Amino acid sequence: MPNRPSESADLAAAMSELANLMTATSTLNELLGELARLATGVGSPRASCGITVQQDEMPLTVVSSDARVAHADEVQYGQGEGPCLETVRTGKSTVVEDLAREERWALI
Repeated sequence: MPNRPSESADLAAAMSELANLMTATSTLNELLGELARLATGVGSPRASCGITVQQDEMPLTVVSSDARVAHADEVQYGQGEGPCLETVRTGKSTVVEDLAREERWALI
């Protein structure tokens, strides 16, 4: 939930852009890529975003906003734990403020 007026405005603009994207993109992969890009611009500081799905009991990164996220996802999949896998397992959003200081997953 946004906690500053500028974040509320950013979120409102992002939601409007998302609505436009849903009709303007021709494929699901394109829509998810744009959604990841859009998510990086909401809030402060800017964040990275990856979208992970589970296919045949295996996690799969569908899109990443940048190479750092793609690498972090691969590390998580190799170790069997991390924020993406936590979200896949629980169905709840997982926010990591600073991966370098994160203590919930010892192996990443």
